[in-house]
Amino acid sequence: MTKLHHRAMLTTGLTLAALLAGCGGGGTSNDNTGPTASALTSTCQAIIPSGSMVAIAAKGGVGSATLDVNKTTLALTITASTSNNEKPIFSQVLMATSATGSCSFKASTSSGPRVLLANDHLGVAYRQDTQEPVLLLGNVSTSIASMAGTYNMVRYQQDTAANNATSTRTSYATFVVNTDGSWSLYKNADASGTATASGTLELDGTTQRLLLVTGSSLTPVVRGSVFLSGSGSARILAVAEHDPGDAEGSTSGLFIGVPQAAWSTFSSSVAGTYVTNTTDASGSSIAVSGLTLTPSGSAAINATADSPIQGLLTALSTNYVLLRSGLLAVISNETSGATTSGYLELGVIPQP
Repeated sequence: MTKLHHRAMLTTGLTLAALLAGCGGGGTSNDNTGPTASALTSTCQAIIPSGSMVAIAAKGGVGSATLDVNKTTLALTITASTSNNEKPIFSQVLMATSATGSCSFKASTSSGPRVLLANDHLGVAYRQDTQEPVLLLGNVSTSIASMAGTYNMVRYQQDTAANNATSTRTSYATFVVNTDGSWSLYKNADASGTATASGTLELDGTTQRLLLVTGSSLTPVVRGSVFLSGSGSARILAVAEHDPGDAEGSTSGLFIGVPQAAWSTFSSSVAGTYVTNTTDASGSSIAVSGLTLTPSGSAAINATADSPIQGLLTALSTNYVLLRSGLLAVISNETSGATTSGYLELGVIPQP
């Protein structure tokens, strides 16, 4: 299996490395090149959220995020969750600036990772100390009725063994939520076969979070928290996995889902240039036009639609792309079980 997420391989010039790692530098206004702006554009100013957003890191950490702007400088303040059912994210203030006035803010301590806002309830950031992309979601709903549906999902997970050794793995899945709150997950498959896992969504009366629960009613196991942002076909579902595990180890991670639909029904609405953060500390842009994906500074890649499941794209052999509502997520899929590697690239289309 080809795996090109390692930093050392990013200099090979292969087109897959360019897609996954997002290397290749700038070249667009979203890369914050050009003259220094004195203020944000009115379009960007209009979408800065006044309330807090949920921040979920690739390795499952959860917190709340608030954003404050002074001219073109953004202060992203992240406060760790105190819920026993959630892995706490880092607590810090990340300062980033926009050289163009757009909603693409670059941290002064790095030429790549950044804070990017697609609208007032969707964005991505970056945790530099652990090299994790962070999903930002606002207007979160706890309505199971609003969540019901079938989703395409990509998953990034970190396994921690009893001796504290870690490994990462990725997969795609079909995730089904029923109106009664029951759910089923089909790993690396559509929903026509036998579910890999199942359970219920239950509201925590203390935190008002929706919990992902498995096991029987007598011995329930909370596997993490579930968040829904948006409505209708624009919904984005995220699972902050925090499985306490057993004597052999634990698992945590980030699952991202969008309503399942044929590529032909939404292909025109996802065109644009996505600016990304990745799990190898790089960041660049990927232009999407139909089934053509063009990483900044690299050759175009032709993807395959509705492969391996309806609505998902396959780029080259085992790299799957989830696109919807201004969000792009790329995983390097590991189909043979737990491995010592895994890759996630996460991006949005920043407002000009």
